[in-house]
Amino acid sequence: LLEGIDTQYPNNEVKVYNRWGGVVFESIKGEYEDNSWDGNMNGEALPSGSYYYVIICNDGKGTRFEGMVTIVK
Repeated sequence: LLEGIDTQYPNNEVKVYNRWGGVVFESIKGEYEDNSWDGNMNGEALPSGSYYYVIICNDGKGTRFEGMVTIVK
């Protein structure tokens, strides 16, 4: 969970992609903490592997964070 993201960046968008570039999670703008990504897609656990995340802050400064997260089972 990205604690405080909705307070610090009220218009944030969080997206998570699989290795083929398919979106496996997309938050509602500014509501990540109410509906955070839990490693599932459509209620089903995603397989072990690396996933790419993008956090777009929409703060008027172009602030964004990108990186990898790995699911290990």
